[in-house]
This record gives sequence, structure tokens and C-alpha cells, in this order.
Amino acid sequence: MQKAQPEFIALPIMDDGYSRQPLMYARKGETTLELENGKRYIGLPLSDKDKPLPSEKIIRAPNGKRYRAIGVSIERPVSIRQALWILKLYAVKGLKDARVLAYASYAYSIVEILSKIADIPFDTSELDTIIRQEKPEESLKSYLKIYDKNLLEKL
Repeated sequence: MQKAQPEFIALPIMDDGYSRQPLMYARKGETTLELENGKRYIGLPLSDKDKPLPSEKIIRAPNGKRYRAIGVSIERPVSIRQALWILKLYAVKGLKDARVLAYASYAYSIVEILSKIADIPFDTSELDTIIRQEKPEESLKSYLKIYDKNLLEKL
């Protein structure tokens, strides 16, 4: 499941290295580049006409193309809470693909944490409906976008 974890956490590059706020929404042309040192960057293409600002980090893809580094990408490990949801959800027909199961377990984990924090009853009816769909992956991704990116990073 750790290998099937669908996303990396993308942290924007700041003057001090990177911040704790995730990049959740892809931009046109955004690419993830892995450098020789193993570090992963999120970059936007930089044309030959574009002049980078002195404070910007410019990275080169293996093909030589230049990118404006807008973030770093770090692996998101499977949490214990998420692993417990994986155990509960793995038998669901629409979640046979490990990647979809990872999304579902992450969504259930978030709902569980938030209901506990808000001291409200834990209600999974919306998620239960989503995972019963024939192809739940896109609906799960959309569902996760309803949560504020600042909130998700704090969990």
C-alpha cells in the first residue's frame, strides 16, 4: 500500500526552503522532476524568453529543458489510521485497485479525524455512496478537494 500511495505532498518553495502549506491543485504545464540527488521538485516550464527572478530556483530536466521550481515533493506515508481503514475497505468491489483503496482510506481517515476534532457524530454515508460507484477514483479526488488545503496539512 505504501507503494500505491497516490500522491506526494507538494510543499511550495519559500525563501527559507519550503513552507508547510501543500500544493493541491495542478497548474497547466506543471511537472514533477526527480533530480540525481533524489530530490523531487514541482516545476513550471520556463521558456527561453522568460527571465527568472533572482530569488527563484531554476531546475533542469534530464532533457535540458528549464523549469521554474514552485515546490518540492515529499512522499506521504500511510498513517496508522489510514492502515486501519485499508483493512476495513479492501474487500469493497470498487476498491480492488491499490491506488483507489489508498484514496478511499485517506478520505475516511480525514473524515474520522475531523469528526473527532469537531466533536460531531462520525458519518461516512457520503463516502459510502462514493465507493459503491463503478469507478470511484475521480469522485474520491473531488471529495478530497472540498477540504481546505491548510486543514489537510495540519492533519
